[in-house]
Amino acid sequence: ARAGSPSGGRIAGATWLSGTPLVVNAISLLANLVIIPGLGQDGWGAWSTAVGLSGATTFLTGIGLRPLFIRALARAAGPAERERLVGAQLALRLMFARGAGAIAILIGLLLGYSATIMTCVAIAATGIIPAVVWTTFSDVLNAEEAFRASALATLVSGLVLTGATVVVVLAGLGPVGVAGAYFIGPLLTALQLGVAMRRRGLPVRPHWDRAEMRRLVREARLTAAGDGIGVVVTRLRDVYIPALVTPPVYGLYVTGQLLVSRLNIVGDALITAYAPGLARDHEVLRTGRPSWASATVMRLLMLSGIILAVGSLAVAAWFTGLIYREADEAAARHAALVVMAITSLSLPLATLQMGWRQLLIAVDEHDLAARCAGTAALVGGVATFGLTLLDGVRGAAFGVVVAAVAAAALTGRAAWRVLGQAAAVPALGAGTAALLAGLAVAALAIRLGIGVGGAMATVLAPVLTIALVIALGGVQPAELRELATRLRRRRAG
Repeated sequence: ARAGSPSGGRIAGATWLSGTPLVVNAISLLANLVIIPGLGQDGWGAWSTAVGLSGATTFLTGIGLRPLFIRALARAAGPAERERLVGAQLALRLMFARGAGAIAILIGLLLGYSATIMTCVAIAATGIIPAVVWTTFSDVLNAEEAFRASALATLVSGLVLTGATVVVVLAGLGPVGVAGAYFIGPLLTALQLGVAMRRRGLPVRPHWDRAEMRRLVREARLTAAGDGIGVVVTRLRDVYIPALVTPPVYGLYVTGQLLVSRLNIVGDALITAYAPGLARDHEVLRTGRPSWASATVMRLLMLSGIILAVGSLAVAAWFTGLIYREADEAAARHAALVVMAITSLSLPLATLQMGWRQLLIAVDEHDLAARCAGTAALVGGVATFGLTLLDGVRGAAFGVVVAAVAAAALTGRAAWRVLGQAAAVPALGAGTAALLAGLAVAALAIRLGIGVGGAMATVLAPVLTIALVIALGGVQPAELRELATRLRRRRAG
């Protein structure tokens, strides 16, 4: 029997957490039609350089800490323990934020960037501090399953930030003005979430408990190492692919991934919504029995991954045609279309991997999850490099799929060994959907002009997903017997 009970609030929470960023991203894309021409090539380049530099160090502020923090909050025995956890987490991440900002400024100085870029870097580095505050507050509210409050705060801040950016560009304040506008976003989010925390009687102050902070670092070190390998591999990929295929061709690869990379937010939102419930179900999961939360989230992750993959391909021609509209850009449009179709294969596998990783974290096997993530990142990095050498951006796109397969296979196998049936995906209905989706994807691929070879490759997305789930034990003989019995009864009736 499954433990726990259904909660529509979690599905609604996942909708809030995924829907609001998608709305903000859509509006931001439209705003860029004003921002990029308004800044000009030099101004846009200066701003992009500064943001890239600060973003390259921001990951240091919470790497390995956040999933363990949410798990601890979900299991907290009372207000006193919750206050201790929040205070130590906030203090530790604020300390890391200062270090990340200082590193960004130091790198900029060593690279000899202009005064304009360094001013933008300094403002962006300062913005890391309120960003740490609001993400910590958001984790607390999500652990309390107050998803709507967290999502609304980021929605309001994102809209204000976008509007302020357009205003400063139209006012001719240049990249420094844009940097100032971007500082408003995290600051406003932190203030809104702080008010929401206060209203719920939740702690909002840091506590500089050195012993607790050291314990947090020790606990998160392997998780941080696994995540860090993934970040490093991604950063290296962004360096060597342009060198191997030339920057203009690399731009086609980036264009093909623009939408696909943003669709992963749906899986992230589902994980965020169900993580507290999984953490509270850890005793049941350790017995090898699935809880309601684990079975539901794994089914939702699998189906959402398939739907996103098919949807991504369905809009691929329209999306790439919107960017490359001129007649002489037909080759570029087709190249971006192929990249988008191939990388869509990774979506079902990526969402499943998120679920298995969170199950391992829920039962305190975060070190094992980290080793799987680190190994998969290395495998994916090596494969991407080799495939790029062999087949350019198309090979790089298949490298993304290889990384997703490695991550899903390693993490899924680890989850199955540790949790048994608790890691299984209720996959009969999902498997049928996967096979139907495969046929639909193949038809779409041919219609979009990718060709029969591309169609055969694209159909692997749902088929590979369901095959992986079956191999890992997702479809059990008992389920097959139950299905056969129901079918016989239906025919007899």
